[in-house]
Amino acid sequence: MSDLSHVQASNRWVDILHPATRKKIGLKVCLRPKYSKEVQSQLRKNRKKAWDAKRRSLDLDAAEEGGQKALISAIADWEWGLDDSGEQCTFRGEQPECTPANVEEVLETLPWVREQVDEAYGEDEAFFEA
Repeated sequence: MSDLSHVQASNRWVDILHPATRKKIGLKVCLRPKYSKEVQSQLRKNRKKAWDAKRRSLDLDAAEEGGQKALISAIADWEWGLDDSGEQCTFRGEQPECTPANVEEVLETLPWVREQVDEAYGEDEAFFEA
């Protein structure tokens, strides 16, 4: 048996695909595993907010906001490259820097990107090397 201390999750890159053709669009997202300190910090904030709201009533919008913030914290970086036909990938004509505000804007504007990122984030085994 291997030394379990060597079994560690690490960041992984995910190609975002066109929702109709499933071809690469040129956007790659680097995801942190849910075990990363950045994601764990956001999850703790979400739990604290939920705990505080327990005394009041937690609404669906607040719960969804917590999930969105956790997903944003999981995005470590992104690259704006060429799509399968060789055209440059952009968002509103630009290649925005990977900041929490820009990530939030892309995810809110393009729910199909959010869905793909969320799906990839949920694939725990993909963050580990076999």
